[in-house]
Amino acid sequence: MGYEFPACNSCNHSKRLDEQSLALLVRIIRFDNETNIKSFQNTFQGVRNNNPVLAQELKTESAVASKTYLKTRFGSSSNVDKIGLTGWRSCTLGPESNRLLDNMCIWFAQTAWYMHCKSIFSGKIIWTNVLTEHLNLEPAQKIISNLIGKPIMMRNGKNVSEDFFYRYFSTDDLLISIFQFGKHPQLVFVVCATKEGIIDPNIDLPQYWKQHSIELA
Repeated sequence: MGYEFPACNSCNHSKRLDEQSLALLVRIIRFDNETNIKSFQNTFQGVRNNNPVLAQELKTESAVASKTYLKTRFGSSSNVDKIGLTGWRSCTLGPESNRLLDNMCIWFAQTAWYMHCKSIFSGKIIWTNVLTEHLNLEPAQKIISNLIGKPIMMRNGKNVSEDFFYRYFSTDDLLISIFQFGKHPQLVFVVCATKEGIIDPNIDLPQYWKQHSIELA
């Protein structure tokens, strides 16, 4: 995302291969047409070498199963055609994909907290992901309207803000954020972080929400 936060060499090294795998995943979970096939192939080959579990897990569904999924998700074959997805094949995401995306949300919370709350994070992180089209629902729009932070995203000295959707709201002890990859993403990630004691530790989270606690040594 273009953010950095202090981390020891051990932490940085442990994330290196996961970051390579995530570079592949975030390209897969978009409805954008891949414009740099060579780059995609190189990334996939790197993942095949360094994370064969993920490479084996990413299975393409049959043409019939893919058509059924897209039709169910977008309401009709006509709608699928209107958004340019006719002929697209769906791909399964399994345990390794979910582990990587969960780690991405945790790391994002840490980096965003350091950037916006001006401290190294210690506390509870909760997160989920939703289908992009759910953002059009009124409750989602009300939430987004309150996320007034709209940071400028830089990569290698270039403004890449248009390649992401990222909004946030932060205080000294709370961060609420929503982000997605690409101009036509399949998933939107919702990540919240709070200092310990702000949220009841025994709270029952809704289905599909996850949580993780981080304590400074």
